[in-house]
Amino acid sequence: MTFRNYVNTLITMLKNNPEIEHYEVIYSHDDEGNGYQKVNFAPTVMLSDDLQDYHIEVESIINKPEEGNVVYIN
Repeated sequence: MTFRNYVNTLITMLKNNPEIEHYEVIYSHDDEGNGYQKVNFAPTVMLSDDLQDYHIEVESIINKPEEGNVVYIN
């Protein structure tokens, strides 16, 4: 999923359900939903070599967004 698609989905959700504005945001530990935690940090642009593997390796946090290729959400 691209960042644009992710953000547009959030905008649509909020427009259609304004009551969710103050809901906490959580994320799943894995694809099966075996555990959940709150999102605690703002998104960060990072650099990753390979997005094809299940476990993605991240090279570094990027200070210049144009040098990254992923947005990390927690």
